[in-house]
Amino acid sequence: MVLTFGENMNDARAMAELIVAANPVLEGRVQPKPKPVSLTRTAGVRAQRQWVADIRKAVAGFEAAQGPVAAVVVHRDADGHDPDGKVEVALAETLSALDNAFPAVPVHMTEAWWFLFPEAVESVRPRTWRGVVPRRAGDVEQIVDPKHRLKLLTRKAGAEYAESDSPTIAKSIREKSMMPTAACASYDRFVQMAAGLS
Repeated sequence: MVLTFGENMNDARAMAELIVAANPVLEGRVQPKPKPVSLTRTAGVRAQRQWVADIRKAVAGFEAAQGPVAAVVVHRDADGHDPDGKVEVALAETLSALDNAFPAVPVHMTEAWWFLFPEAVESVRPRTWRGVVPRRAGDVEQIVDPKHRLKLLTRKAGAEYAESDSPTIAKSIREKSMMPTAACASYDRFVQMAAGLS
């Protein structure tokens, strides 16, 4: 099994769907977990150690009840422009105390990735949101505050995007085998990581 953790359960569920989208052989073998939630980038060393210990406990508890865990994927937003993936590298270093633990770090935030998949976003509310997400050729990581941008676009269409829509968007990407419509280095790194999981 592969366990996913995130800043909240919506993120953990969305990452689980995206992992299977990138690596279909993992169908039925990826499970999102509600706790522990991801730390902020500003967490101190002591908090990071405790957090890693909490992940280790969650994995051990899962293994005792349900069987072996092959990998752990932890989501945390970069919360800013990070062209070199430094936030992802820092999270990977924190996770290095665990076996087979990998970071999933969207730049700026998960909503930037949703701009790669306009049809998946619009499938959440097909009548209301039809055609609302622009089809971009540029780098979606250049969108400043993509969550606000997505909320604004959908609010104008009559129903505002909420974080709870993320798992549904990711599920649509997986079910329809959608390919990204634009460039995104952080998403490409995620897909490469997910494809290597077994």
